[in-house]
Amino acid sequence: MVRAWLVAAIAVFFAFGDSAPVDLVDQPTPVVNAAFLGDSYTAGSGASQPDRRWTTLVSTSEGWIEHNFGLGGTGYSTRNNYLSRIPEIIASKPDVVVVSGGINDWPDLNSDPTTLFQEVRDTYLQLRQDLPMATIIGVGPTFTSDLTPARVEFNQTVSEAVTSVGGVFVSLILPTVVIEPAMVNPDRTHVNDSGHAAIAQRVISALTKK
Repeated sequence: MVRAWLVAAIAVFFAFGDSAPVDLVDQPTPVVNAAFLGDSYTAGSGASQPDRRWTTLVSTSEGWIEHNFGLGGTGYSTRNNYLSRIPEIIASKPDVVVVSGGINDWPDLNSDPTTLFQEVRDTYLQLRQDLPMATIIGVGPTFTSDLTPARVEFNQTVSEAVTSVGGVFVSLILPTVVIEPAMVNPDRTHVNDSGHAAIAQRVISALTKK
């Protein structure tokens, strides 16, 4: 009886086993958490609505879940500097960290650039130490007025700092300046939707090339 059942089962297997369709389960898309550390530009000041700020435009393009830690008036060396806010970034468990800003650091750029540049280096070194597996992206400073040798040096310092920890650098002033006069709001500090879109496009283009 048992032998007859076994023979029948084997016959069924050979008859249908190789040809029976197999349902493939779609693999879930990996979730990528991106933390943005920056100033009012990062927070979205000047944009007509949150989904038009450059961080959200980049996140949408890259398929990231955005965690925005933009805080107006801050920078690498100003109050609530970036280094002091790294614990917030760590708590968000990011796969990607994007650091941007520098426009609020101009007083130190003029009075004490040595200290400012060390703060820049320390920020990226600390991020890499605390988040060894994260992708780190440094977006250079942007300015709504003329470039100066000091501002170009600031940009270069950020570039060297982020690349020294294996990160990706995005310049907003070289080879061309991203922000055009028509993109600047009446406050002469922040940018409008077109400005946010231009920053986002520069970042997206750099990520595509990496």
